[in-house]
Parts: sequence; structure tokens; C-alpha cells
Amino acid sequence: MTGISVSKSLQGDDCRIVAHITAIKNGETLNYRLELGNLDNFVKSTEEFQKEMGKEPSQFLPIEIYYDNNRAELINKILKTVSMLVLGGLMFRAFQSVRAGLGQNRGSNVGGDIFGFGNLQPVFAL
Repeated sequence: MTGISVSKSLQGDDCRIVAHITAIKNGETLNYRLELGNLDNFVKSTEEFQKEMGKEPSQFLPIEIYYDNNRAELINKILKTVSMLVLGGLMFRAFQSVRAGLGQNRGSNVGGDIFGFGNLQPVFAL
């Protein structure tokens, strides 16, 4: 192996961790791509493997870690969240104004209930 780089990127709602390993065998450069479940386990396993190969920690291949933050996707998630909050606030405000409008006193309806039956006097006809 001649180099190890790991990229950590967001794709959709999950985080993908991919290791790119470069090796030279018989004068030919070989590139490998591995999808990882856990970055810490990969680093630990790589260090243990290099110890088993008889290398000292000062001779270990460095593992370069890149964090690929997809800004467009992040901005899209933020805009969706903000727009949902604004829409929720507008709906709340609309319901508040409708509720307030229904509860206002209208004309002779002093009681203020929505059907206007607040202070009706009973009428008996014989």
C-alpha cells in the first residue's frame, strides 16, 4: 500500500464513509474503494495490520480523512426547515385571527358565542 484516504460525505439522510486505497503491485498502480461502516474501527484495524506486518508506528502509512460537506444539500435542508417553520407560523396566525373573529361581539349578540344565541330571551307562544 502506498496511500490511504478516507472521505466522509452526506448523501441524502445518511453519512457515507469511503476508503480509497492505493497500492503498487508488480509496477502497476491499483486503486481500491471500500465503503466503511465505522471509521474508528477501520483506523484501528489498519494500525493493527501494520503492526502485524512488523512496522513501527513511525512507519505507518498516514490515513488522510476528508469531510465532504455537500453545501447545496445542506442549504436545501435548512431552507426546507425554515419554510416549514414560516408556513406553520402563518397557519397559526391565520387560525388565531379566525378564532378571534368568531369570538367578537356582533351587533346585539352581547354573549359573543359563534351562533349568536348568547342572550336570547325565551319566547312562549300560546
